[in-house]
Formats: sequence, C-alpha cells, structure tokens
Amino acid sequence: MKTIVCQCLKYVDHIREQIQKSPIVSNNELAFQFHLSTQTVSKWKNRDFVQDVSSRPFNIHYALSGIETALIVSILKSA
Repeated sequence: MKTIVCQCLKYVDHIREQIQKSPIVSNNELAFQFHLSTQTVSKWKNRDFVQDVSSRPFNIHYALSGIETALIVSILKSA
C-alpha cells in the first residue's frame, strides 16, 4: 500500500520547527502567532523532534476466542 503524505502535514512540521527554534519565550505569544492552544505550543516546544507522534497503542491486548475464530472461519468458507 502506498503512503500518501499530505502537504498540510509538511506545513505542520514546519510550524513545529519554527516553534522549537523561536526566540520567543512565552507560550501565549507563540500560541497567538500560530493560532494554536498554549498546551499544544508547550507540548511541541518540549519535543526533541518535529515529526508527528503515533497515537496507536504499542501493544494490542486482544485475541479472538475460539468461538469467534470458528465463526469467522465458517463465514469465510461460505463466501
């Protein structure tokens, strides 16, 4: 599957980089300048990187039960 990167994501990375390198100390001023919340500015300033952080869980703690597996297998065989 081909991954498509939207131009707006590159723009967000650029804003994050500007926030991290900005001489402006106040989060309120940066939030006003970039039309962001102060919490977002604070989070982005304290990162060591500009890429987006994944929101998916590292470990998925779920397994199908025997009944669920049998049901899926029977559905797939009948199709």
